[in-house]
Amino acid sequence: MRIILYTGKGGVGKTSISSASGLKISEEKKTIILSTDMAHSLTDSFGIKSENEEVMINDNLKLIELNPVSASKKAWGNLHEYLKELIMKNSNSSIEFDEMLLFPGFDDLFSLLKILEIYKENKCEVLIVDCAPTGETLSLLSFGEKINVFANSIVPLLQNFTKGFGNLISKKTSVPKPKDIVFEEFKILSEKLSVLDKILHNKDITSIRIVTNLEDIVLSEAKRNYSYLKLYDYGIDSIYINKLYPKEFLTNDFIDLYEKQEKSLTDVYDYFKDIEIFTSYLKNYELNSQENLKKLANEIYKEKKAYQIFSKKDNYFIKEEHGTRILNIELPIIDKAKVNLERENDDLIINYMNQSRRFSLDAKLKNREISKYKYEEPYLKIYMDY
Repeated sequence: MRIILYTGKGGVGKTSISSASGLKISEEKKTIILSTDMAHSLTDSFGIKSENEEVMINDNLKLIELNPVSASKKAWGNLHEYLKELIMKNSNSSIEFDEMLLFPGFDDLFSLLKILEIYKENKCEVLIVDCAPTGETLSLLSFGEKINVFANSIVPLLQNFTKGFGNLISKKTSVPKPKDIVFEEFKILSEKLSVLDKILHNKDITSIRIVTNLEDIVLSEAKRNYSYLKLYDYGIDSIYINKLYPKEFLTNDFIDLYEKQEKSLTDVYDYFKDIEIFTSYLKNYELNSQENLKKLANEIYKEKKAYQIFSKKDNYFIKEEHGTRILNIELPIIDKAKVNLERENDDLIINYMNQSRRFSLDAKLKNREISKYKYEEPYLKIYMDY
């Protein structure tokens, strides 16, 4: 099964391009488009209204807009019941419990579990994920890694503490002691996310595609997004430059705008030279019907297959020089001053601006320490010696 994630800043046309791509792919393959953005607009792109979570567009295409309340119940299981008991014992008000459990950020968890469910049950040949805006997508993609750290380090401590002091705390307070099944369920959840993390990092299965336009602020965010995704070692196979101005529409009064657009395009083709670049122009019609989505898909892909893998370039590789092993991480145009490295047991932690990546070191590097690191465009080079 093929998984394709579309990400980008809000308002760049991400949902339209996801929808057009899914419609195009469904001409050949069984396809699902899943929206992980809680402000869903998938059905709007197809010009339909529906209160259902799942909608069939044709025999080969299904849309899924997650319901966070039902997804929450399914995700939490026994933990759901424990939290319900915990909240109800400490509340005198009649609260909507299911809505109380929609913790900020946990919509990422529900989305990840839905992706895993579709993959494991082989419900389609191609899964397209219409992601939330950039920051939320990065949160989504790093969620599994972070919750695994929590499950492997914090949860065992909590479980041991509960075994020793749980009964005492329950007697002295109104806090019920969590059952072992709650901890076990959390571990199972962590294991599921670990499996999905491997799937999402497998460049033969999963590709991430960035949607942007040529506005300076939007394009700058797309570049940062590209670097962050490489930091997390995801396979980025293409970028979509949307809402270009057609030359024939720009009169002499707007010649400066056209020249700026051409300059920005040159920059894009240089910066993103290792991945496929697709372009589409500003439309004089709304993208809110199958007919118009098909026009967009044909404009973008022409003779290419929308489901193919356009790039599988490795972001991480190890070289050896004079006995020193050098971990090279491709991070286009970063500020080295904002990079911080830490070694914790067999893990390497890379902090860059507001992103943090923790991963287990390759066996070739585990018995070595960081001696220095430097940035040589486009690689962060981490030197490791005995």
